Order: sequence, then C-alpha cells, then structure tokens
Amino acid sequence: MGKYGLLEETIKAGNGVAAAYGVVLPDGERVGDITFSKQSAERLVGLLNENEVELCHARDVIEDYIFNETTLEIKYYGE
Repeated sequence: MGKYGLLEETIKAGNGVAAAYGVVLPDGERVGDITFSKQSAERLVGLLNENEVELCHARDVIEDYIFNETTLEIKYYGE
C-alpha cells in the first residue's frame, strides 16, 4: 500500500485567502479543507501511515479525527 500525504491548498476566506490542509490518499484522491492547522494535518497523516490504515477505512478515520479534534477544542475553549 502507498503512503498518505499532506495536502496544502489555498482557499478563499472572507476577503482574503488562507492555507487549508488535508490528506492525499494512497490512490491519489485528495481529501481537502480538513483543517487550517498544518500541525494537526501532519499528525493525522502520521497516524494514517503509522497505523497502515487501509484505504477503505481512511475516510472514517479522517472523519473521526476531525470530530475528536473539534470536540477537544470546544472543551478546551469552553472551560
């Protein structure tokens, strides 16, 4: 199986642009605009590669990662 890679895109944000990050799947498909945090995206790509996540499970793992990251941010900032 190939490796997952980091995807960096420039997207429109308000009146300007911002860097958004995602994942390039081993088959070349791109899952973009996951986060504005490069560190978070790099952590996700690392987890996918270290755990050798099968391609058929990748979207579920990405979705769970996004949910957990968002939940942690809400708890942290909500306290």
